[in-house]
Amino acid sequence: MAIRQKASKLYQSVKEETGMGVLGSVSDVEVAQHCRTVCAINLQYLKEIFNDIWAFAIAIDAGNNAGTAYLDLRMRCYYKGSLEYLHTLAIPMREHHTGEYQYDLIVETMNVLAPDWRHQLIGITTDGASTMTGCIQGTCTRLSNECHGNIFRVWCGAHQLDLVVKKAFNQLMNKKFLITLTGVTGHLRRQQNLIQHMKSSCPTFATTPWISMGKVLKWFKANRIRLFQHFSEKKPACTPSMEWWLVDIKERCYINGPMTDEESISFLAAVNNDPLHGFHLNNYCVLRQEAASSIDEVGSGICKVCAERDSRNNSGDHLPPVLPLELCGVLSRDFVSCLEDQRIRLGHKFSEAEVENIDEQFRKLRLAFKEQIGFSQMLLDAQASCAVQSFEKCWSQPGSEFEQLRMFCGAIASIMPSTSSVESDFSLINWTKDPNSQSLSDFSLESILHCKQYKKLRDLME
Repeated sequence: MAIRQKASKLYQSVKEETGMGVLGSVSDVEVAQHCRTVCAINLQYLKEIFNDIWAFAIAIDAGNNAGTAYLDLRMRCYYKGSLEYLHTLAIPMREHHTGEYQYDLIVETMNVLAPDWRHQLIGITTDGASTMTGCIQGTCTRLSNECHGNIFRVWCGAHQLDLVVKKAFNQLMNKKFLITLTGVTGHLRRQQNLIQHMKSSCPTFATTPWISMGKVLKWFKANRIRLFQHFSEKKPACTPSMEWWLVDIKERCYINGPMTDEESISFLAAVNNDPLHGFHLNNYCVLRQEAASSIDEVGSGICKVCAERDSRNNSGDHLPPVLPLELCGVLSRDFVSCLEDQRIRLGHKFSEAEVENIDEQFRKLRLAFKEQIGFSQMLLDAQASCAVQSFEKCWSQPGSEFEQLRMFCGAIASIMPSTSSVESDFSLINWTKDPNSQSLSDFSLESILHCKQYKKLRDLME
């Protein structure tokens, strides 16, 4: 799909923006000019936002997408009463992905969009790659050394789960389970007659997103009888052993919930009654123990997952509480310590009296919670009403008299828990630049990312 075909929605937005009913035909040159205009407006909006706030957090990730390596940069901040996720730039990388090179690209970008970023950057979220988190040469370390004040570091929890699950599955069946799984999924996705007959296609197995493992195992479990018949008839080189099938289904059952002994015996009986296959109970017992052991390893690894990291990429302290109800349980000395950690950043934007007012509002919040039954119940109801605790909804109750405190907590809450928003940019790039659109330039892809958030930025700046 060419950029001209993607421009129809953008062109309609231009007509609405300008109030013109007819703009006539559009050429490739005009489309490119509109894209440049939107990108320029968005970047100017971002610069104005950076200028208005006292702190922001970024998420960075590098990846090879659509045949080109990009360093994607997203920012999150508290602005006009809410937390905002905003795409900043997907920077093409023409050299090796070293920590120094990535650092130079980020600094060059931030020096233009946020000249005071050394006083404003409060948090960095990455996927945990060594070039990002290295304690000496890593991108995060270099950025932290440039900044005034402590930096919160976050290693995306989803990527840590990837590593835990991958390690556990790599050990199954003497490291043969994943090798077989990769071959089987590739074979099944090429069998068009089987796909038409089953009216279902084997899900794609990716070695990075751990959630794809659950989808693949669930599909194998649901379609095992038909797949047994297929491999028995065709006998391809990748035909899995009966041991592999048992581990596959056992792992899926543990992912979905532990299989009881009765369920296990029932499954074994069903396999033994199948005229095409048979299995011995002794072998089943060995594989059952091995599968259970791998799940125990996953559980143990999950317990060790910690998003917050220190300067050496070891597990760090948890982020400070930021919701009103949580703050009411914080000791004054702990809040003052948190405030002092950010005093350099705050002092760059606010007067000493305004900084002290944050502490005063905190004490006032705690006192109101203790002495006013209606106020405390209001905070409890606001937090209980959210299935996922929303910063905006929880802070909508205390009122404007705590605005300085809310602004302070909003900056800390802006620290991103994962790089999922960055991954969404990569997904859009891959989807847009498919095999039929390889001529799309880096600028065209960047235009698409910025056009998606044009209205959001425009509304924020009104």
